[in-house]
Amino acid sequence: MKTYLLDILNKYNRFSENLDVKTILCNKSWLVFNDTGNKELYIFQENGNLIASVNGNVHNGNWQYISANKSIILSFKEQSYMLHPSFFDKTIFALQQDGTNKYAFMIDEKQSQSFQPKSLTELNSYFENIERKRIEEEQHSKRLQAEQQRANEQRRIEEERREQIKRQQEQVQQYKNNKRLEYWEQNQDYILQNDLSYKKLRSTESKWIIIKTISIIGTIISFFFLISNNPEDKVYDFAGILFTFFLMLSIFVLVFSPQDNSSEYKAAIKQNILNGDFDDYIFKKDYSNRNTVNNNDAINNNDAINGALESLNYLVNQLKQKKE
Repeated sequence: MKTYLLDILNKYNRFSENLDVKTILCNKSWLVFNDTGNKELYIFQENGNLIASVNGNVHNGNWQYISANKSIILSFKEQSYMLHPSFFDKTIFALQQDGTNKYAFMIDEKQSQSFQPKSLTELNSYFENIERKRIEEEQHSKRLQAEQQRANEQRRIEEERREQIKRQQEQVQQYKNNKRLEYWEQNQDYILQNDLSYKKLRSTESKWIIIKTISIIGTIISFFFLISNNPEDKVYDFAGILFTFFLMLSIFVLVFSPQDNSSEYKAAIKQNILNGDFDDYIFKKDYSNRNTVNNNDAINNNDAINGALESLNYLVNQLKQKKE
């Protein structure tokens, strides 16, 4: 078995310690590479026997795997070798001679039709091609990893941007809600006083309240007047008529008085304002007021700026810029 110097194999070791050397070697015939043109064939048997054939001349030997130092011992009558597995793929098994930088190369005979090197240059090209593919795969993997990192970073930025927009939207909504409620609390009397429907409801309620009050008081008074007189007196008959009248009036009020009242109408107006029906007026007025403060009150300029930063228009503009 000849060994050769091959610098490229010194750059890396491709033999996994998880591989079973016996499984790799046995039940196969291996062509041993040499540059003499001789056909050198090794057959490793599971019982430790080694059959070596050189151009059909057979030599018997032994082999064993030493797990302590991960070495293969090849023994013949004239010479023995200690070799360390260095590289393995489906085609080549490279073994490094112990204590040297020289390698022996065995090729699976089943693969020899597609690859049967005649020179060390061909072997070197084979390993260079493997190394080139390895480097390309590493570079490709790095590119994919970099792209994945960029994609993750972009997703993170987008998520932060969405969260920021969401927070700004919530700030805008909270600002709107506060301004609507403030507007209602400050202007509800004026709004209700100028609402014809509300005034009509209040007037109708007042009339019905008066009628209800009269009917209840009349019913009570006529009832006591009725029970305080003798049924044989004429006054008793008059009291009965009054009691019947006021009782029927009470029933009429109870049945026919309007169900809608001014408090419900007032609540509906407030809800409309809170829902945004008056936004065009509320926030236009608010913005105009802030501009007036900014132009006329130089002493409180910082307060005006802080107020403007809180305004709806500022937040909306910021929101639009973020979306763009």
